[in-house]
Amino acid sequence: MKYIFGILFVILLTGCNSSKQDTHVDYNTTQNKISKQEIDHLLSEKKYTEVINKLKDSATSKDEYLALGKAYMGASGLSLSTVIDDILKASDANGSALMDFIDMSAAQTKENNNSLEYLNKATDYYMMVIGDKCDDANETSTLTQMEQEVCTYKGLAQTVESVTTINYLLGYEKDSQKASACAMQYAFNKREESGCEITPKGDLTFIQSNQTYKSIDIVVENNHFEYLLKYDKVTGVDEVVVTDGYCSLESFDPRVDDKIDTRYKESFHVCPVHLVNHDKSYITHSLTDGISYTTKEGIVNAFNDGTHSILVGDINNTLLKEKVKEFKNEIIQTRQNGDEDNEIKTEDIVTFFQEQDF
Repeated sequence: MKYIFGILFVILLTGCNSSKQDTHVDYNTTQNKISKQEIDHLLSEKKYTEVINKLKDSATSKDEYLALGKAYMGASGLSLSTVIDDILKASDANGSALMDFIDMSAAQTKENNNSLEYLNKATDYYMMVIGDKCDDANETSTLTQMEQEVCTYKGLAQTVESVTTINYLLGYEKDSQKASACAMQYAFNKREESGCEITPKGDLTFIQSNQTYKSIDIVVENNHFEYLLKYDKVTGVDEVVVTDGYCSLESFDPRVDDKIDTRYKESFHVCPVHLVNHDKSYITHSLTDGISYTTKEGIVNAFNDGTHSILVGDINNTLLKEKVKEFKNEIIQTRQNGDEDNEIKTEDIVTFFQEQDF
């Protein structure tokens, strides 16, 4: 009898567990999931926020990660098709095709306070699909057609992330572009560029991130601009910290866009951009440690990784690759040290900005 009761107990227990497991699977597949056809339809209708809301907490497949990458790019104001069109339209009629593309991107994202965060997330989701394959490949590598396409998408996201970071740095205020060029020059070699007066203001510690930066004041035509610098152990120089708006040293919230905001206080400082991927534990090259986001990470690294990925990718658009090479050559041609390396460095960005007529 004990033996029979034991068998019945095992059968009963197994049946209960099986029933629970089946119910769980049915719930995920029928209630939480969205079909690929519906995703594609929403993307074609430019309903990017809806795609994000439906997938960000439940995505598990490469198709869903790919859709999130496209959705975050679109939500930034710069969809894949928009970016490609803008790159191809960029002209050097006024001196620089790259600066023309930077200006077009600024117009697309100017009203979107989350553009940089969204582009950062787009890159992350593309890398959930492709991993490091784009970084390890070259233009003669054998990648599948799908891998080549995703490398192109990832490259476009990172290139635009770099360009958007440049726009955050340059700003829209009178003389801010000149001041930004001076800030990068000073950070790199502590030289003052003509037309700028630079005064170190000491260290500032932001309590929320527990990060300390050097604060400098730059004056251009009697207009004052504050910049934050952080020492980079790899480059051996200070890097300009990317900032967005103003906040207190105690908290990033509230973060106000300008000094005419009623919440602005005299004790506020320029506020560091704080990028953290809260959605995934997989951290990519596009992401920082979530504490500081500098011009090296947001401009130099993103531009190098992005343009490289476009050049090893393939969406049957030779003109796109040629235009990206033109962007890189415009920067490299401003070098004054004879370096023939194809990788863009911080000093290259500094000299490129010096050449521009801000």
